[in-house]
Amino acid sequence: PRRSNLSTQACMAFTYLFSLPFKQYTSAQNMILALFFVTGIIMGLVSYIMRNPVLGSGPNDADHTLQYFYRLFPAFCLCDGLKKGVWVW
Repeated sequence: PRRSNLSTQACMAFTYLFSLPFKQYTSAQNMILALFFVTGIIMGLVSYIMRNPVLGSGPNDADHTLQYFYRLFPAFCLCDGLKKGVWVW
């Protein structure tokens, strides 16, 4: 529960900062929606595939390096947290 509260606050701040350059709220909303889709779902899926040991001898080192970049986006952090939370139980 606590992670979802922090994710909500991070998403609100991220959305506010990225909506400032737009003059119309509808274009800002569409761009933010597309950005959250790409960073949350696409990057999460790419990271999951790169971590899969079936693809090689073990988890990919490139994914470990890219995690620092991925963590800049709240949608990816939420996706990654939900993905890790499923396997904890």
